[in-house]
Amino acid sequence: MSTGYAAVNPEAYFIAELPSEPIIKNYLDGSTLRQFVFVLASKETYGPEIAQELDKSQFYEKFVKWLENQNKDGILPVLDDGREARSIQAITTGHTFNIDINKARYQIQCKLTYYQGGK
Repeated sequence: MSTGYAAVNPEAYFIAELPSEPIIKNYLDGSTLRQFVFVLASKETYGPEIAQELDKSQFYEKFVKWLENQNKDGILPVLDDGREARSIQAITTGHTFNIDINKARYQIQCKLTYYQGGK
């Protein structure tokens, strides 16, 4: 992840991994159910215009609905090395984070749950 790129280019989106316990459940055969917790974030211009800020929050609302539909339809990320995605979901609402004078970081926290085969 490069936060420098996002700081220079407003409306640049990036994904950042968050610290979390990776293993949710261990199975007897050595396989595991795991999670990858991350944020989808953007660094954008910030201002007092309510309509502009509503547009930004609507992006994250639409993203949550899109994730819900992907799960419902079984359209999940394709993983490698014996891993299989089980679900992906938003675990927070989109919100403003780290506001500067005319820029802010907007983000939403998400979680990918996946199965990893034993070795």
